Amino acid sequence: MTQVAQPDELTGAILRAILYADLFDFPMRAEEIHRQLLLVRADLGDVAQRLRSDVWLHDKIEETGGLYHLIGRSALCERRNRQREQTDALIQRHITVLRLLSAMPYVRMVAFSGGTSRKNSVNDNDLDLFIVAEKGRAWTVYTLMVVLARALGCRDVLCANYLVDRVHVTVPDGGDLFTGHELMALRPLIGERWLAHMVQKNAWVERLMPNASARGPERLWESLPAEPLLRRGLELGLWPQLWLLERGARTFLGRRLQGQADRAGTADVLLRPGILKLHTTDNRGDIVTKYRDRLHEWGLLEDRFERALGKRLRRRHKTRAAAQGLGGERS
Repeated sequence: MTQVAQPDELTGAILRAILYADLFDFPMRAEEIHRQLLLVRADLGDVAQRLRSDVWLHDKIEETGGLYHLIGRSALCERRNRQREQTDALIQRHITVLRLLSAMPYVRMVAFSGGTSRKNSVNDNDLDLFIVAEKGRAWTVYTLMVVLARALGCRDVLCANYLVDRVHVTVPDGGDLFTGHELMALRPLIGERWLAHMVQKNAWVERLMPNASARGPERLWESLPAEPLLRRGLELGLWPQLWLLERGARTFLGRRLQGQADRAGTADVLLRPGILKLHTTDNRGDIVTKYRDRLHEWGLLEDRFERALGKRLRRRHKTRAAAQGLGGERS
């Protein structure tokens, strides 16, 4: 797509946000677009005004029922409403196990992540979770979660894609566009202060999306009531056994999880003391590659956005470009 004119910084940022959300079939409200502006700080009122009146934008996007999307994609608005209802119903069906999980020993934060955090779950049968545990207790919490889920017959429902202890909340690979979006999409059920702590420990997220951290997370669900006395009692009473469990789980479960990841081939798994990253299907590279190609197609790819993709993903693009260049020479 050839652009006859370049937009100014804010207008271009608005379209970049909509293009990224479109990869997930997700039309957005003005407030959500504002939160997801990349590398541009702006007032919500200015964003809303551009969405209403910018001629350059109106050639490319449209509004349906308060949701903004690319032209010709209005069917996504009905889909979003349907996904919201399905996600809410799924959470209500499993609210008991979520309450029990939140009250388990050494659990400090339980947050919805991925499609669940946006009420945009493509898979209607599982809940994406991000969990923060007490220092040195990440593997213990994972083991207790598996036992709880199996006992209640919902092992396939709870998908703890990321579980860390409270001293390992800094993203280990330095962060990237995809991870930044996922971090700012987290919606805590308990432990909201730990989300603020995570954002503080990952300063690159605020640089990437300066309006998201300034406004704080959108409230999509009511927080679960805290049960500190029950949790503390269990922690004190089970301390000797759980110390042994942490070491044993890291050895035996770690070996099993790594074997499953190796057999899957497409998994993005990181298993360390204090960290369990369990992305059984790694979509990060594909999503950012598609996004980069879209920015290029729409004439919106600049060096600063290329850098925001992350070091690992930039290497992937360079490798792909080199392969395409070699292929062209052979032909």
